[in-house]
Amino acid sequence: MGREGGLNDGQVGIVSATVDRSLFVIAGPGSGKTTASALRILKLIYVDGLDPLEIVATTFTRRAAAVLRSRIIEWGENIRARVLRSRRPAPLRFERLDFNQLRVGTIDSIAQDLLNEFRAAGAPRPTPVDTHVFAALMMAEGVRPTAAARSRRLCAFLESLGFNTYGGLLGFGGRAAALVEIRERLINDRVDRAALLAGAGRGADDVSVGLSRALEAIETFEAVMREREIFDFAGLNEYFLEALGSGRMNDFLATVRFVLVDEYQDTNYLQESIYFALAAAARDNGGSICVVGDDDQSLYRFRGATVELFAGFRGRARDRVRIEATEIALNLNYRSTRNIVSLVDSFVRSDVIFQQARVIGKPALLHGAANEGELPLVGMFEDGEQLLAQEVAGLIGRLVNGGRIRIADAEGQRHAIALDAERGSAGDIAILFDSTSEYRASGTERFPRLLRDELEALDPPIGVFNPRGQPLKKQAAVRRLLGLALLCLDPNGSILGSQRIGDPVLRELRGWRDDADAFLVSGPANLRRFVDSWQRRRATRPLRGNTNVSLSDLLYKLVTWIPAFQDDVEHLAWLEAIMRAVSAASLLRGFRGELIFAPGSLTDELATRSVADAIWRVFAPIADDVIEVEEDLLETLPRNRVNFMTIHQAKGLEFPVTIVDVGSELGDGRVSKPFKRYPTDPDRVHRMEDFFRPYSQIDLGNRTGQDRAFDDLTRKYFVAFSRAQDLLILVGHSVATTGISRSKRTMQSVATGWRRPSCAPAELWPWRGLSFLRRL
Repeated sequence: MGREGGLNDGQVGIVSATVDRSLFVIAGPGSGKTTASALRILKLIYVDGLDPLEIVATTFTRRAAAVLRSRIIEWGENIRARVLRSRRPAPLRFERLDFNQLRVGTIDSIAQDLLNEFRAAGAPRPTPVDTHVFAALMMAEGVRPTAAARSRRLCAFLESLGFNTYGGLLGFGGRAAALVEIRERLINDRVDRAALLAGAGRGADDVSVGLSRALEAIETFEAVMREREIFDFAGLNEYFLEALGSGRMNDFLATVRFVLVDEYQDTNYLQESIYFALAAAARDNGGSICVVGDDDQSLYRFRGATVELFAGFRGRARDRVRIEATEIALNLNYRSTRNIVSLVDSFVRSDVIFQQARVIGKPALLHGAANEGELPLVGMFEDGEQLLAQEVAGLIGRLVNGGRIRIADAEGQRHAIALDAERGSAGDIAILFDSTSEYRASGTERFPRLLRDELEALDPPIGVFNPRGQPLKKQAAVRRLLGLALLCLDPNGSILGSQRIGDPVLRELRGWRDDADAFLVSGPANLRRFVDSWQRRRATRPLRGNTNVSLSDLLYKLVTWIPAFQDDVEHLAWLEAIMRAVSAASLLRGFRGELIFAPGSLTDELATRSVADAIWRVFAPIADDVIEVEEDLLETLPRNRVNFMTIHQAKGLEFPVTIVDVGSELGDGRVSKPFKRYPTDPDRVHRMEDFFRPYSQIDLGNRTGQDRAFDDLTRKYFVAFSRAQDLLILVGHSVATTGISRSKRTMQSVATGWRRPSCAPAELWPWRGLSFLRRL
């Protein structure tokens, strides 16, 4: 199990539960929930006689699903080998067990597999696309052709929900992203759209016209997606729930006896409805459901996650599917040192108002006696981002290059900090930010950029892994690649100039062309010949005899002249994001990402239309920031680089050294977004909940939007602090230790322990001076 002493009482309770006993498991960080879940499934198979096909296990990410599946298969095969080697006769079914028949995956992947397996004659074979790709499709098929999507009343409605519309000048890409977010909310909360539209015109703030414009654009887009059988994840889950209730999947439901749902705190109402349908089937078949999660680690409200569903699971399961679930708490942390566990638990308990949003009677997080390290908690706070970047880079440089750092704790005992001499590397260090963006909208450098520069300037330099640090459109290699493609497709820029895509996007695309032109001047001769052949429509060897060429083939050919795309992991992530956009275009009718190559002709009408289609469906969405690097692309992290990650990306991971930015920008006078540190109002996500949920049957409490915003910030930094195994370092501007800015303003921040303003003044800041930290 990776530690001595076997399982603790909570884990034993999970593993030993009978087939028909449903469980509600509250699993704190580092508490061994994956171990217990895998062993529960193996016990059901080997002891209780369940067939792997009777088990459905879902997790929140593909990475977590892979870990759970691999543990079940590895341990299961080891058990089988031991049994078969023993002298006692083994049941015949042990020899025939096929662990690959287990249904283990995300709810999206399981839904897709089952919809395909039990597909009715003539029914679509669903292939979901990622959110950013779906936004690109919305831009091309929902916003561009729909007058409603260009309405100023739509912008006013979006502003009322908290979207930034830049004074009504929001471009096609921004409107598309907003409409996709609204659509996901409608589907995930199962909102009654007719009731919503009827109710929106009541009261002083009548937004019914803007709402109707949004719904018109969304429904126009949905019609196109249904016709072309394209799904996003919300649409896929909606389709799956409909299939479960239609009778079409009765043969599948008749086999379900055990349902495991991990990370239940990030479940939305639509997914809860799916899980309850599966749980009802398991109940009827003499089985059970086990949900595992931690309300303190719920981070995905912005994707529709509804943490309240986890906190109220036992009552909701009882009322909706007549299931009584036994509560089990896993509160022993085997990941972190005693000092880190103590900080994490005290942090999550410091705000008394937050306790009202937690599972009632939740036990304290305790040290599990596995990591006996005694390093003190460390703080680094300086009077500016540049100086802070220098100090943090110096610390990392000493650790990565084999040095030691000595520090005294509060009792005066000295400790030596060093990476593992044999296995340690830069990959043992993660720096967690609210945002890994390296530049502000104004173009000035943020702390992640300053820190990257300092690390790469060391001797020897230390690499950084931060593929989401800049928008795709700003990466030099991406601009060069896509610019070369534009030069090949549209030699004089006439097709690009004829498109009504908005001046900012047009300027961006023309900038790519300029970058590619400059690269051609000093680039290899064979690249110039390749581009020239395309521009003259003279078939080169790979194209000879073809009239259709896929855009992906052209891009992969051009990539060969930009070596970084083969050699650098960040570039590989960018290339994957680009190719996802190309794949999305291939799903649509029309040219499907194909380019018509008319040899010798630059004016062929069909060829011109195919290029214009590619501009709209691939190039423009990237130029308008619709296509981004998805977090789930980063399933493996390089061992030779320091990881720059958002707290959301770090969820589910752990690192020997974890550095958390708790306020690098606090002292620069630019902290104009209090929702990121100390909310004064509900932000966009909470406004959307308040607007849409009265027209859903989700049936939640009346906690205010501002309180929910405070709750979510507390959860975010609870997750951040609990990623650390051995050393936790908090970094930020010196204001974080005083709470007072240069302009004498109070700079409260949830990340440094401030409680919400409704607490008594004397209780607002229990971390005053951060005296528990040993400053480097």
